[in-house]
Amino acid sequence: MGSDEMPQRVGSAERVTKAWRGLVMASALAAVAGLPMVHAPSSTASAQVLEPESNPAPAPGVRTSPSIQLETTTLDVGRLFDTDQPVAQVIRFTNNGTAPLEIVDVSASCGCTAGKPDKRFYQPGESGEIEVTFNPRNRNGQQRTRVTIRTNDPVRPSQVINVSAFVQKRVILEPALINFQRIAKGEGTSQTLQVTGRGEHFEIEEIAFLEGDHFSAKILSREPVEIEGEDGTMIRYTLEVTISPDAPVGTNHDRIRLRTNEGRGEESGGDQAQTVARENPREATNGAAQRPLAPIDIAITSSVLGEIVTTPDRVTLRGVQAGRAFTSQIRITHRSRGEFRILDSKVTMAGVKEEDLPGVVIQPAPEGGYRVLLNGVGPANERFVRGEIILTTNVRGEEELRIPFFGNVVNVRR
Repeated sequence: MGSDEMPQRVGSAERVTKAWRGLVMASALAAVAGLPMVHAPSSTASAQVLEPESNPAPAPGVRTSPSIQLETTTLDVGRLFDTDQPVAQVIRFTNNGTAPLEIVDVSASCGCTAGKPDKRFYQPGESGEIEVTFNPRNRNGQQRTRVTIRTNDPVRPSQVINVSAFVQKRVILEPALINFQRIAKGEGTSQTLQVTGRGEHFEIEEIAFLEGDHFSAKILSREPVEIEGEDGTMIRYTLEVTISPDAPVGTNHDRIRLRTNEGRGEESGGDQAQTVARENPREATNGAAQRPLAPIDIAITSSVLGEIVTTPDRVTLRGVQAGRAFTSQIRITHRSRGEFRILDSKVTMAGVKEEDLPGVVIQPAPEGGYRVLLNGVGPANERFVRGEIILTTNVRGEEELRIPFFGNVVNVRR
């Protein structure tokens, strides 16, 4: 090798070394910036640039997260009758994020139920469904409720679906409860009950009382009416409900049971079926307009006042402490200031031995009548004190007076 060739080869080697160093530095800078890598050239080929991958891995430092997207956040069930079956609709959702979506919980407020989705985790781009069910039973008028979905979405961890519906009564009762308050013994009285049904053929077919013979009812009138907010022909019955003069002193309960022809065939539901089909096609499709209505029960309660007055008529024991004595006082008087006698007394408490029962002391009161003292000891192993004082009198029709008592027991640290 000639001495003149050596400097040329050395210079060529230095140029190759500098080129490699430049490519290494360029590759390092490209990696940091997320640019395509630059490959070193071979001895016979020039440098080549590669195209980026179609699904590149996340660059260092870039966080991934799930993202839930609901198809809708409002659900309008429409118009329903309070006797209809529950209505179910489906809400779709999609994970639009870059990490698995977890459905942590699905809950619903009063009137709604929400089913859980088929699984707990959904991959990016995957969709699922949640079934929302609204139950119109025992509801009336505009209804608004909500379903809450909790997920691991860091931006929107809680999503709310607002559910609305308008519920109509198949049969309208005014009042919904009959209450005879503070009726004097021996004095019967009456109240009116209005029963309004749909369609000109609506009829009450039977009236019955379920629990006693102290109440009665009769039909006073039947007439067509128009009610604001209601469509179609309405028929209103007016009933007179009466409590008998021989109803016993104290609180009495019963129920009126009405049987109607509401929803039974074309005779009773022709006009109604056409109206429902026009306003709510879903009802016409599933036949709900023709489904017979179950018997209607209306609760009745009464409070009949006797000659004997107890003050209070029920005793609330306050500050009862376990293992310590308690006392409470009741006044017994005659409503018309007449004379009477308390002949006997006793106390009853479920599950309590006779020797552990509170005692009763009866004292004549200077102003007339009696003072009744209930004396006992707070039980050590019970949370409540509950029972009745039973007094026997010489007043006709009020031979037995029952005075309930109740109290919480507090454990005292010593």
